[in-house]
Amino acid sequence: MSNLMIRRVMVTRIVLSTAILLFLLICGSEVVQAWTIVRIDPWIESDFREQNLDLIEACPEPHENVSEECLRAMDARFSDWPLEFSDTTWISLPNRLTLGRALRDPIGDRARVIEALQQEECRLESGERVRWDLKDSCHSDAFANLSVFLWACNKPRDLQELYEDVVDDSEKARQESTNSQRWKRNMQSSVIRLLRARWLNDKCGDHQVSELRFDEFRDKELHEVLIATANRLGEIWDRPPHVPETFILKALAARLGDEAAAMQYHGPSINRVKEDSWEKHINKVWPWRKTLQEIEGEGIYFIVDGPPKTARSLKLGVTIAVSLQSSKLDFDWNFLVGEVCKRKKSEDSTCQQAIAELKGSLDWDRKDELQALDKFETVSMELGLFD
Repeated sequence: MSNLMIRRVMVTRIVLSTAILLFLLICGSEVVQAWTIVRIDPWIESDFREQNLDLIEACPEPHENVSEECLRAMDARFSDWPLEFSDTTWISLPNRLTLGRALRDPIGDRARVIEALQQEECRLESGERVRWDLKDSCHSDAFANLSVFLWACNKPRDLQELYEDVVDDSEKARQESTNSQRWKRNMQSSVIRLLRARWLNDKCGDHQVSELRFDEFRDKELHEVLIATANRLGEIWDRPPHVPETFILKALAARLGDEAAAMQYHGPSINRVKEDSWEKHINKVWPWRKTLQEIEGEGIYFIVDGPPKTARSLKLGVTIAVSLQSSKLDFDWNFLVGEVCKRKKSEDSTCQQAIAELKGSLDWDRKDELQALDKFETVSMELGLFD
């Protein structure tokens, strides 16, 4: 990252931090409490990146009663909707966590979670903070499924506001007159958000969600077990009454070996316990995860958003490819090579130049890196991105 860019990032962060601090000081404790609740939201509702034109075509009137064709299209699209912080869908994660997976059998998932919580080893009472060898016997997937289900079905969605985003003719006319392409993309995004909210409301409506929670009064013993486990593992927050059970379930899912939860998990223990065995374990199992996290923004897209030097992007891309291969995970080479080798500016190095430069700097015994470079060369030629 260039010195100029570093200075800009530092200034931006300082300004934002100062503004937030002043805002909290002025507005008092009620804002702090609300901020705390938002800060620990266990999952992030990822937005769509592709156009989804087939879905939009199948649902031409998303604010009206939807047709059978539209319902089938929504089921097909939203069941496979991945829940991920960044775009890692190009990596073939085992048993990827989707809305469909979480909504398939929440009653059965809750029963399996209760069964696991009755076992000391599943509560990690031995002092160990991570036990991926217990993945099956402790039903790690059920913890992840139930966490997502309770989060998705308890999350408030203002359908009326989403309706207005789609049918506000005055705003539509104004945006269309200034930038028709951007307006079209925004409208498509609004339609998808509305359809997804309607779909989730329908699916969640098939269950009595309150009965599937671990209520601190009705399920006092199980609720206490969850809280005690979170405290023992260092998964504690400044305001425990506001810690959602969904976050604790997610933490246990990750620590018991659900790959999808492990990929996305970030909790208080990671920040407070410097030698936490959770981080040591996950970085040993998936070294590529740490590489992705070290890239600002936590996403492959940000690899190419730094200085206009293809060589830097290529080096990071090779590191990620080698790490993924050592973790025995398949991934989309076309996507990775495309993100690294697409030139954003005319003065950027070509992929050919970057490959030659990096090959010249690698020792002869760096076989994994050299093989990855050869793959970058082959795929970039196939994609027409080599020179």
